Order: sequence, then C-alpha cells, then structure tokens
Amino acid sequence: GYFIHTVGARAAGNVDSFLYDVEGMFQFGKFINKSHHAYALTTAAGYEFKQFCWRPQLWIGNDVASGGGNGPSDGTHRTFNQLFPFGHYYMGFIDAVGRQNINDFNVQLAMYPQNWIVLIAQYHNFTLMD
Repeated sequence: GYFIHTVGARAAGNVDSFLYDVEGMFQFGKFINKSHHAYALTTAAGYEFKQFCWRPQLWIGNDVASGGGNGPSDGTHRTFNQLFPFGHYYMGFIDAVGRQNINDFNVQLAMYPQNWIVLIAQYHNFTLMD
C-alpha cells in the first residue's frame, strides 16, 4: 500500500496593477515499497491594464512538478501526485498533461467583458522535469 501527505502554502494577490501567485507543495510518505518525496512549485506574475475596457491581464508563469528521479534503483519515489486534478484550468484546456514530471513555461492573456465572463488565451511550453 501507500500513503502520501502533502503540505503547502500559497500567496496570491496584487499590488496596484501588479499581480502575483506563488504556490509550493511538498509530499512525503510511502509508495508501495519506497519512501515518497516529491514537490511542485507554481509561480506567476501579471499586470492588469485597468485603463482599457475589459481590463486585460497579462500573466507569465512557470509550473514545475517532480518526476521519477534516479529510476528504479533509487529507493525513493519522486513523482508528484496531483491528488485532485483540475489540470485543464492550470495547464491548458486540451488536458494533454498533468502536474507530474512537468516543467511548464506559460503565458496567459485574460479579458473580462463582464464580471461573470472571462476570455482567456494561453500559451504553454511543456518539457519533462526528469
């Protein structure tokens, strides 16, 4: 069997028109017959152009999550377990990847024609961590 514990923290907000979002997670526990140590880190910075209609926001970010490590000879399982996937919101709507063994450099443009309508365009460059 296995058990995995996840601890993390998130800071998100704005300073005037500058936007930020930082989230870090660390996992530890047991995965089958190996110890489990894994991590994920998300960082993003943005700017809201309040002077324009639809209040466009431009974001640049990076999302990383650990992968396999040194392979089967290593006594530690290092692949991050994304627990409750909601990947399409964070890593593109095509759901091509999840938050495991990933390095995702991304750019996002969001616009708000109404408070309850959001138009989003995203660019993602996915590479493997390990």
